[in-house]
Amino acid sequence: AEETGKGEEMKKALFEAQMVQKRNIGDIGVLESIGKKLGLGSDFSKNLRSGKKAEDIQKGMDMAKAYGLNETPTLIIAGNIKTDSHKLEHNLDAFRQNIIAILRGILKK
Repeated sequence: AEETGKGEEMKKALFEAQMVQKRNIGDIGVLESIGKKLGLGSDFSKNLRSGKKAEDIQKGMDMAKAYGLNETPTLIIAGNIKTDSHKLEHNLDAFRQNIIAILRGILKK
């Protein structure tokens, strides 16, 4: 999606699919459906099924494992401050306020 200029749209669509629609974004069929909705075409589907981006995905998975991440959204600040919505019972407004408070604290230092 990034390569076609639709990276931000894809991120938003993935978030919506997982957090709001409760769809399994680890399922290729779900990803293909999202890609089709965004107009990514058959190349997107071929790349998914061929494993062409598997190395990039694995790097992301390795990073998530190193940080102990297991849900979306999670925000890592300066490589060491982690905040996630689970601790706030998936209340996105509380998550947003938590992030703002953390950033204000960092900027005051």
